[in-house]
Amino acid sequence: MYANGWVNETVTDDSDIAFITLFERELPLRNISLTEFERRLKKMITPSMQDMATVRVVEECFKDHWAFLDIDEEGSLTRELMFDETFLDE
Repeated sequence: MYANGWVNETVTDDSDIAFITLFERELPLRNISLTEFERRLKKMITPSMQDMATVRVVEECFKDHWAFLDIDEEGSLTRELMFDETFLDE
C-alpha cells in the first residue's frame, strides 16, 4: 500500500509466532490507505450528520473495496473490526 510517500512494510517472519504477522497482514485496515478511507467516508457523510454515520452508510462506503468485500456478512472479521461496540454510539 502506498499513501502520501509512505509504504507499509512487508515483514518476512520465520519465527514461531509468524501466524500473528500473517493475521496482521490480512487485516482490512492495513490494505487501504488513510486517504482512501477518509475519502470514502466523506463522500457519504454530510455536515448535518455531526460526524456520525450509521452502520449501513459505512457498509456502503467500503463494500466495493477488495479488502472489505465481507463487510456486510454477519460474523466476518471485517464486520467485527469495523463495528465493534467500541466504535458504536447507540
